[in-house]
Amino acid sequence: MNTKRIRSYDALMQAFAVTEMVVASLPEVPSSIIMQDTDRQQGCTVRLYFHNAPEQVTDFGNRYGAPTEATTRPNSIRPSGPEAYTEATAVIDGVTVKAWSLTDTVAVTA
Repeated sequence: MNTKRIRSYDALMQAFAVTEMVVASLPEVPSSIIMQDTDRQQGCTVRLYFHNAPEQVTDFGNRYGAPTEATTRPNSIRPSGPEAYTEATAVIDGVTVKAWSLTDTVAVTA
């Protein structure tokens, strides 16, 4: 019996369950959801992306006791100016969940 495969399957099922619980608790559905089996020993990581919605990241952080961090960095796609990167990371029932958002700083300051 391949115990690595079983651990990976169990981690994936746990990540699905946590994702369902988290998304159901949020006022807005994320723009995208990515689950990665980043390390077979650590289990899966879930990334929730909120397009131009840093307030949704803050809401996630408040709900799950995760500090929200915001930084500004050069825009990697358009030369329209810098963009704001907001993230909050929580471990929920053993699954690392990161909520994040990219926002044009023009949209943030307008």
